[in-house]
Amino acid sequence: MRVASGIAAGLALLLAANCAGTGGTGSGDPAAIGASVLAADPGAATTLAADFETLAFGGSGRLARLAAPVIVNVAPSTAAASSRETALVGGLVDSLSGGAGIAVTLSDESMFTALDAGRARSAFLVTFIEPDAVPSLATQLVGTGISGSLVAGLTASLSGSGCAALEFAAGGRRGVILINVSTALDAGRRTRCVAREFASNLGLPGRLDRPGSVFGPSAPVAGFAARDLVLLRMLYDPRLRNGMGASEARPLLPAVAAAALAP
Repeated sequence: MRVASGIAAGLALLLAANCAGTGGTGSGDPAAIGASVLAADPGAATTLAADFETLAFGGSGRLARLAAPVIVNVAPSTAAASSRETALVGGLVDSLSGGAGIAVTLSDESMFTALDAGRARSAFLVTFIEPDAVPSLATQLVGTGISGSLVAGLTASLSGSGCAALEFAAGGRRGVILINVSTALDAGRRTRCVAREFASNLGLPGRLDRPGSVFGPSAPVAGFAARDLVLLRMLYDPRLRNGMGASEARPLLPAVAAAALAP
């Protein structure tokens, strides 16, 4: 769940000191992924088009993709947990870059450095937070420009679902998403949290009634299903553009789905 937007540069300074991961590489065979989706659903070109419309246009009514290339950093909860938490995020980045074909990279380089140098247009920072650190989060964010109500929403989400996303602007720059994950969640739910927030903030914020999908109900899903990756591949098809409404995109979606199934 995205909690808020428009956060001041002070938050960027707070986060920049703890913002590194390890390099990720793409994995997964897009053609095999598409074939597995078709094997389960021979009419996938049609059903994927309908699913995509629900996911992409169910909110604002306009397509809003996060600009690629995207850099991903990890802020681990502790030094001891760093390799495990980075590997969790790295596996999902590999799925996005390999299986979905999106220009997303897990990097040691600070997202702010990469953005300023033009090596990325958007960024995710995945922050793992221990439960006993959540109450002090409000104190840490004093003076960053975040209103008390937004801080309350963030801490409530971390104390409740254990998963929250926050968009902020560093020096007025948009397209930087902080994903907060409570370490109180088990490994499967942590992975689902990060996967769902990646997908939502990349541009598919809607929900589907499909068990086994990261877009579906709260069944325990470790990562992206094959169908999820095809939907994400559709998102960055060059025939689609930001600002398109559903009625404008709808005639294109069957062909976009067919291309995503057989890249």
